[in-house]
Amino acid sequence: MPYGKNALAKGGSGDVLSGLVLALLTQNYEPLGAAISATLAHALALDYGKNSYALEPTDIIKGVKCFTKKIAVLFSGSGSNLKRYLKSS
Repeated sequence: MPYGKNALAKGGSGDVLSGLVLALLTQNYEPLGAAISATLAHALALDYGKNSYALEPTDIIKGVKCFTKKIAVLFSGSGSNLKRYLKSS
């Protein structure tokens, strides 16, 4: 996955990832879909957190919350938010 960052190689980040996978599995995601979705959210969450030097597992969780809120906004309504976002990226 091209989104990986070495900041995720710290204590507790794997626990956060496994928690994300389990949360998706309990929502009836297929195992592969849960693993892929959780891994992507886990990696992209760093874009919404603080610097990698002082990263803690709670920072990853906060980043996932910010990431999921942004995704929810992009997919809300008729999809026009998503279309605008994709054009600007």
